[in-house]
This record gives sequence, structure tokens and C-alpha cells, in this order.
Amino acid sequence: MHYTGMAAAQFPLGNICGAATQLDSAWLALFVGLPTMLLLSPEVMASMLDRRSETAQLVKSLGKANAELLHLTLHDPLTNLALLHDCIDQCVERWRCEHDRFVVTNVGLWTDSRR
Repeated sequence: MHYTGMAAAQFPLGNICGAATQLDSAWLALFVGLPTMLLLSPEVMASMLDRRSETAQLVKSLGKANAELLHLTLHDPLTNLALLHDCIDQCVERWRCEHDRFVVTNVGLWTDSRR
């Protein structure tokens, strides 16, 4: 902005000022614009890369949240056993239909197919 303002300023002839000479505005634009672009381009690229890394971190945290939600959905909240109630319900139903035996232990759930 300083150089643009200086180029637009009008100084009376006879003053000792470097801007008093006629300066071509195309050269001024080139001398100001080119270094500005060279300085700003790496900053813009760094900003874009930073945005991508933030997106990757958000995707990673969303994956962790989904995994935790799936774990909470498939595990008993009290015992942390997987699908305990569903397995017991299936075994009881199988016992009612087929009079099949089943055992519930603290380690897991087994069915006995012997009749």
C-alpha cells in the first residue's frame, strides 16, 4: 500500500524526492506483486496442509468414537461380556424347543449338543 500511495502522490518539481520522477505503474505492480505472491504462496500451501491434517485427526477421532459405540452396543454394561443376554436368550429358547442343555459360566457360554 505504501508504494502504491507513493506512486499516486504528486510532488512539485524541484523537491528532492525519489517519487517525483515518473514511475511506470506496470513495473511498480510487477515489483510489488511478484514478491508478495512469492511470500504468500508458501503460507497458503502450509494452511491447506494444516487443514488436511486437522481433517485426518477428526476422521481418526470419529473412528475411535464409532468403535467405542460399537463396543458399548455389543457388550453387557455390567459384566462387559459380549452379547451375554442374547446368547442366554437363544440358549433358553433352544432348550425350550429341543430340550438341549446349556451352561453359563464366568468365562463364556457353551452349548451341549449331546442328547
